[in-house]
Amino acid sequence: MCLIFSGNCVWGQSPVTISGQIADGQSEEAVAYATVLLHQADSLLGAALTDSLGQFELTIAPTSNVTLTIRHFLYQAFSQPLSLDDLSANPALGSLTLEPETPEVESVDIEAKRPEITMGPQGNLTFRISGTTLSGIGSGLDVLGQTPGLQIDPQGSLTFNGRQGVLVILDGREMRMSGQSLANYLQGLNSQQIEEIEIIQNPGAKYDALGVAGIVHIKTKQGREKGWGGTYQLGANYGKRLRAQGGVTANWRLNEKINFSTRANISNGRSFSTLDEQRNIFSTSEDLDRQNERIYAWNSETLVLGLDFTPNPKHDLGIVVEAYHEQNWDETHSTTRVTQFEELASLVDFDSDGMLAWFNATANITHSWTPDTFATNWTTVIDLGGYWTDSDYDLLSQFSDDSGDPIGANEVRRTENPTSIELGSIKSDFSSRRLGFYTEAGFKISQVRNDNDFLAMRNDGGIWLSIPGQTNRFLFDETIYAGYVGAATTWLGWNWYGGFRWEHSVSEGNSITLEDSFRREISQPFPVVSIGRAFKGWQMYLNYGRRINRPDYQALNPFAFYLDEYSFWRGNPNLKPQFTHSASLSISVKGSLNISLVASRSNQLLYPVAIQDDSTKRVFTTRENIGRSDYAGLFVNHSTSIGKRWTMYHQAGMYYNSILDQVQDSGTVVSGIQGYYVNANYSWALKNNWSLNMQASYQGKNRSIWVAADYLSLGLGVQKQWASGASCSLNVSDVLGTIRYVNTYEYDGISFVNQYEPETFKISLSFSQPFGNQKIKTRKRTSGLEDEKGRINRQH
Repeated sequence: MCLIFSGNCVWGQSPVTISGQIADGQSEEAVAYATVLLHQADSLLGAALTDSLGQFELTIAPTSNVTLTIRHFLYQAFSQPLSLDDLSANPALGSLTLEPETPEVESVDIEAKRPEITMGPQGNLTFRISGTTLSGIGSGLDVLGQTPGLQIDPQGSLTFNGRQGVLVILDGREMRMSGQSLANYLQGLNSQQIEEIEIIQNPGAKYDALGVAGIVHIKTKQGREKGWGGTYQLGANYGKRLRAQGGVTANWRLNEKINFSTRANISNGRSFSTLDEQRNIFSTSEDLDRQNERIYAWNSETLVLGLDFTPNPKHDLGIVVEAYHEQNWDETHSTTRVTQFEELASLVDFDSDGMLAWFNATANITHSWTPDTFATNWTTVIDLGGYWTDSDYDLLSQFSDDSGDPIGANEVRRTENPTSIELGSIKSDFSSRRLGFYTEAGFKISQVRNDNDFLAMRNDGGIWLSIPGQTNRFLFDETIYAGYVGAATTWLGWNWYGGFRWEHSVSEGNSITLEDSFRREISQPFPVVSIGRAFKGWQMYLNYGRRINRPDYQALNPFAFYLDEYSFWRGNPNLKPQFTHSASLSISVKGSLNISLVASRSNQLLYPVAIQDDSTKRVFTTRENIGRSDYAGLFVNHSTSIGKRWTMYHQAGMYYNSILDQVQDSGTVVSGIQGYYVNANYSWALKNNWSLNMQASYQGKNRSIWVAADYLSLGLGVQKQWASGASCSLNVSDVLGTIRYVNTYEYDGISFVNQYEPETFKISLSFSQPFGNQKIKTRKRTSGLEDEKGRINRQH
């Protein structure tokens, strides 16, 4: 690691301000979130964390016999005495080099390692996975389920501390999917490939304003030295069906200028789930009892190729190309009993058999220019991407009376839905640190073109006929122009950051078949403010920001997707973005206790609602801007060790969200969302490099328009490590079989309750083996499609 200092000293009683930047001595990369300490004997004089550029600044009173200490879990600790009395106006302490931390697994007893959580600038958290018991938990999706504040619903959607609008980034590249596709992708990523997870609760102005709840950045493992090396992983799990995954991560550094990297993953499997639902139709005194069984199978393949080229210390070029393919098979059978006055009126059997193919290819080109030593940087990123899907479903509805005799003819239908989404963006970021000030500025232009063709047909005597009102082609184009400025400094011992971002979007939608179109232009400011300070043994950050949550592209499609004869999902082209003012107070005590207080107000709230047609008994689930919400929450996580063999990690949270319905009944409080959760992770180190771990969680009842029942879950695991670096783990999730997703809905005259039971009890086995040189390092790239990628979803 290389450290270069500059400082300004004012003698007498005036404080001394020291600033600098920390970089890796081998790759010359900035080291983010390193802890910089100035202390005198046992007394801490000042502390700071480096930002994403490896820069820091701290102010102390003039004194002598000061020791500088630098700590980072990927590097060996460094200490050096400093004499502030000898510092001139612009001192240069020269280059200081530290060797990276390269722990070896020996054939002796290991110590238990708890998940390490560190708080960085603006109160963002870094959750270390590598080297802890969570590294062997199974898949990347399983790791996210243990990440502080993150909750995953059965369809793979993420919420953070009870709020929707989570943006997921993998190694600097925005994930271009959500829902079930994101879940399948992360299931193909072995947990042993993950180095750490960064939780960006308060994004700065340089980030896209998208992501009301925050950003989750998953970082995979990288090496550090010349040569060839990597890791391969194999895994499988079984609940009611078998699933398997495999992957390899490799790097080849030819010399100091050229490095190649690759990551490949495959995943396949089958899952089984049931859904029971009871719905009331008050106008006709009818009750619907639906029992649904679904078998879902998939194959997925991921390939990522990267090239890093550094011709000289001032220029750096990176190219990353990624391809992802997924194919799904979906078989559903449901039986709906319609009763009136407690007597059976009719019986409907519904069968759905379909296939969905998903392919996407993306390219990322990043150029970084550092004209002088660490003080100034200019980075330009170009992103291109495309997503292509095609789904075909055959649907059969059979009607019978209470005696089982057929009522009318069977309904035989077919749907086809080819979709293409093309994305492109260019962004440029400038940053500089001079005279104790950090400044940043940049711009971004992005464009999305979405073409959806939905063909709904019914079989009439062997002839397929289009269904009027359902068949449609929907085109959606959107261009977003954004610019930002930001500045940070240290004043009176406090770290100050202020940023301002402006985004102007132009969107056009056109339902060709329905002959309906719209055009919207939205221009909005997004300010960000952060104030923080490091005290002796603890640090504090106070943050404010304004964010936006744009609708998913599929949520805008005015199509009706069949779930069964009486249940549909339908898009809403009239959706508007949701805007949120958010404030938070984050406190970290001795690096083991983290506390966050969060409050926010959202307008034009995007929320899932159900619309019922009493005459046809059909329910359409969609999203609407229903009004305003006021949110407040308290969240705590704590990690500690008892001796060398027992470690504990706990997290808990509670929140309240008051929703004001400004559509159905203006100004009326529809619901107060009340939710809470408690999670615990324990690990015990045994002899001969064996370890045990246990995960327990309790999700309290979540009361809102949708009321989710509480549930308890328990997971157990055992791991083994070898001196070669190989590791094997066996995990069992939902050991007690207590996870049940029960939801009750009461809103706008509609009432129903459903119970969804996916495969939560699973036995998972995974194995990881490193090969070659384990110290090779590649540079992590950022993407310019941070907003657009997270808005891609699908409905099947």
